[in-house]
Amino acid sequence: MKTVVLAYSGGVRSSAAVSWLADRHGADVVTVTLDIGQRAEMPEIRERALADGAVRSHVLDKREEFAREMVLPSLKAGALSDTRYPMATALSRPLIAKSLVAIAAIEKTASVSHGATGRDRRRLSQPLATLNPDLTEIACAEEIGFMAQLTDGVPSTGAANRIDDNLWGRTIGRRGDDGSIEPDETVFAVTRRFDDAPAKPAHVEIMFDRGAVVGINGVTMPLVELIESLSIIAGEHGVGRLDRIKVRADGSRSRALYEAPAAVVLHLAHAELWRYVSSESQQRFDTAVSSAYVETIDRGEWFDPLRTGLDAYANVRPVRLWPGVPAPIKARPGEIDYVIVRENTEGLYLSRGKGVGTDQAYADSMLITRKGTERVARYAFELARRRGGAPEDGKKRVTCVDKSNVLASFAFFRRVFDEVSEQYPDIEAEHLYADAAAQALVMRPQHFNLLVMENFLGDILSDLGGGTAGGIGLCPSGNIGDAYAYFEPVHGSAPDIAGQDRANPISQVLTAALMLEHLGEPEGAELIRTAVSQSLASGRLVIDASGQPVGGTAKAGETIAAEVSEG
Repeated sequence: MKTVVLAYSGGVRSSAAVSWLADRHGADVVTVTLDIGQRAEMPEIRERALADGAVRSHVLDKREEFAREMVLPSLKAGALSDTRYPMATALSRPLIAKSLVAIAAIEKTASVSHGATGRDRRRLSQPLATLNPDLTEIACAEEIGFMAQLTDGVPSTGAANRIDDNLWGRTIGRRGDDGSIEPDETVFAVTRRFDDAPAKPAHVEIMFDRGAVVGINGVTMPLVELIESLSIIAGEHGVGRLDRIKVRADGSRSRALYEAPAAVVLHLAHAELWRYVSSESQQRFDTAVSSAYVETIDRGEWFDPLRTGLDAYANVRPVRLWPGVPAPIKARPGEIDYVIVRENTEGLYLSRGKGVGTDQAYADSMLITRKGTERVARYAFELARRRGGAPEDGKKRVTCVDKSNVLASFAFFRRVFDEVSEQYPDIEAEHLYADAAAQALVMRPQHFNLLVMENFLGDILSDLGGGTAGGIGLCPSGNIGDAYAYFEPVHGSAPDIAGQDRANPISQVLTAALMLEHLGEPEGAELIRTAVSQSLASGRLVIDASGQPVGGTAKAGETIAAEVSEG
């Protein structure tokens, strides 16, 4: 008998799903319930799951993770649906999906299930597919007969409430309510009417540190405790009720009521703080990014690369051998100095989480478009015009890397590259197959100036290039589009060495320089690069053969900062 891991809230739908999975799918059901601050007793939910027929019931305390990993980033991004509504329900779905994936691995099963439908299902399905595309998803509520059994023999009584509750807010879905009648006061649980609120107002001072809320009224406290305390204060004073009417495509209306006192106060405070410290142009940019962030959450794309949503099509990865850095190949500083430009929105990685197959075979597809290739090739040629030439001969050169001898998609990439190159007669254009390019990056790195390629190839060759220059801990990265750009070190967040004072900070520092250059601040960028170069050349900053700074992360950062100050 197979095992299915079920997202279980203890409500009517998830309770019915236990027997449905057992009877219709012949499965042993293991339930997963997350404590994310909802008004429910977790021991009772576990007992209910077992009474419903589950063979095991996992109850996970995820309050702190929900607050830190979902709520706080959304607050900092100003993520309000329609610029007004906190996304409490939508924010919980990626964490539920992540927990289902984790428990499925523990239970050694490839099947997970839930009772979500429509948009809510998408918010679960998308992260499930992203985190583990091999899982089989069973959406009980969309199987024939499941929903009918819930209403058999139950008379209609007009508007019915479906409540979703967590630390960040409470959502009351009103089926059958078109908004024409004021809701009964009994549907609210954490807020008072203004008429019933205390006559004396409460004054609350919100403390922020680098955009993150850290305390109230002079008291620093953990995020979960802060949200709970603020929710009580604001809710008692009639703050946090929101009423939303949506008009569907068929003209019908649906209503949702929200109680989110802490979210309303914190979003307002954060927005006012941001207006106080930012320029008008920054605020315009922030509005655009907030809107994109909301759409990402609403579509269930929490774990998807943000670059796709922002259309940052050029992943720019400079590779340079710095003075004093031990290189595993025969090269001297100045002989390795090139940039790899990866097309960032399509290619083979567009299939991430979308592969198809059976237990016998799997297939992924690769998409190369004219638009994608033209704009990334054009970006590479424009960048070549601004850079110095290749170390070998001083020529401004762009190298197209592909496997056009094998795949038609790469042949198309090369053809479009050649068409773009004709617009840049002052820049030398050449081609290399990816395997030949890998060898040349080791044997003749001084030949290269700019290399442009599809995403998958760029991922591999940029790490190879970083390895020849002392490690990816020395390599910056930027994701750049026509409207937006964001920057990150090549190595990502490196969670395996977090807090150990071992990470090489140079990649992060040089990424800041790359960003300044993009923002039109070349003097600041050069000041940072010069500080890194002089710190390494003088021996005050030493990188060992493994790519880590001798003396630790903090010391390395202090050395570079001191050099910047002196410069």
